[in-house]
Amino acid sequence: MIKILLIEPAKILTDIKKDSYNFQKYVWPSLGLMSIGTTLNENGFLVKYFSPNQDLKNWRSKLKNLLIEYQFNYVGISNTTYTIGFDMVIAYFVKEILPKTTIITGGYFSHVYPKTILQHTEVDIVIRGEGELPFLKIVKGEKNLAKIPGVCFRYFQQKQEKYFIQNPYFMDKSEFEKIPPINFSLYDYHKIWRKWPKELKRNIQIYTSKGCPFCCRFCSVPYFNDKKLRFLSLETTKKNITNAAYLGATEIHISDPNFNAQQKHCFSICDSIIKFKKNRIIPTNLSFSAQVRIETINNSLLRKMAKAGFNCLMIGIENISPRLLKDDINKKYYLDKEKVLEKINLIRSYDISPYIYLILGIPTTTFEEVVENIYFADFLMKRGIKIDLNPFITPFPETEYYEIYKKTPFIVWEKVNFMRLKNNQQVKYSMKIPRSLKPINDDVRKYLRLLWFKTNRIVHKRGNDFPRTFINEAIKMIKITR
Repeated sequence: MIKILLIEPAKILTDIKKDSYNFQKYVWPSLGLMSIGTTLNENGFLVKYFSPNQDLKNWRSKLKNLLIEYQFNYVGISNTTYTIGFDMVIAYFVKEILPKTTIITGGYFSHVYPKTILQHTEVDIVIRGEGELPFLKIVKGEKNLAKIPGVCFRYFQQKQEKYFIQNPYFMDKSEFEKIPPINFSLYDYHKIWRKWPKELKRNIQIYTSKGCPFCCRFCSVPYFNDKKLRFLSLETTKKNITNAAYLGATEIHISDPNFNAQQKHCFSICDSIIKFKKNRIIPTNLSFSAQVRIETINNSLLRKMAKAGFNCLMIGIENISPRLLKDDINKKYYLDKEKVLEKINLIRSYDISPYIYLILGIPTTTFEEVVENIYFADFLMKRGIKIDLNPFITPFPETEYYEIYKKTPFIVWEKVNFMRLKNNQQVKYSMKIPRSLKPINDDVRKYLRLLWFKTNRIVHKRGNDFPRTFINEAIKMIKITR
């Protein structure tokens, strides 16, 4: 039997005892990998899932034991721009233990830089775009890899190393609808739940759609989904919900970029949940959370979501400056501050908690606009509303912000090291990847950088909540400067 190991992006866990949200956020498995694993599993292949994030101190010994025990034919490693350095360390480690295994990688970094991965790491095959069908064709033994859409690989011609690079592969709507329900047993949820702080519910993440019809300049979602919005079949979503509940989840988070992008879609899922609870198919106290757009929130939708058991809605307001939202971020639809507050109060009237996302360091922001957003965040938190804020934007490759600012001094770059054994010699390669995009205004940039460092020191030393600490320190500094 062909054996496959899937390894999720190696996210760095810090202060998990002090920050329960951070802990929960980082131990979620990769839904893309879980979907690939389910597809392979259903086609008769033995699939194991490895999470280095569950035990970063001992990942080497645990992975080594797993590799030796199963002697995997294929190892799939997912990656992101945040984690690529560590992900490729794992790829090198796998080749040391199993030199003959085929390493396949996918994820955002591989999607953007397939040739770099093939040229400078131990990866044998790169999948650009969505991996379920390409991965399946590879392990089924398709000899001509060039015929598999989205697959990139290295080959030799007259003893010279060459690289075959293809365009990304994305499922069309009919293919996407046929994705099977996720096999949650691939990931050891119970092991993680035993470590969770008591205040956290046993959370499982699912998605019901992929993509986003909007194209904000900072966002990588449209690019990584070919600017398409696709929906799983209702039957698949229902099965994912019942499977998660059966496994023991007490909360299900719907990770769609915009769960309410289509009202009919939302209503259908809420109706299914209500029916399941009425018929005791899932626990009546099973709660739900989702990411939504605030503009399309209304009474009828909130009434239905409250009845289904949604207790938290995560909302990317981004900023309350109409100028920045329209001219800088390129947000197609947005509300002014007064309308945002009206919507937040409406959400709370249904006993649903809004979770607000804000970005302070938008490239052309002024000091006055930063101050306005800081006091807005303070206003929300004093009323018991949770917020998450980013002092700076990450300019993901291929996004508009990256293309606009990549040749300016406003992007901060980070060096990433790759390693490969070539001709029996260890060859190292370094490249720079974008880490953050700083505001253009000198005073704003210095102010936010100082706040960032100061807040991080306090959080690391005392274990304080980052957003609350950041806003407190920001207001102190505003009062001093005034």
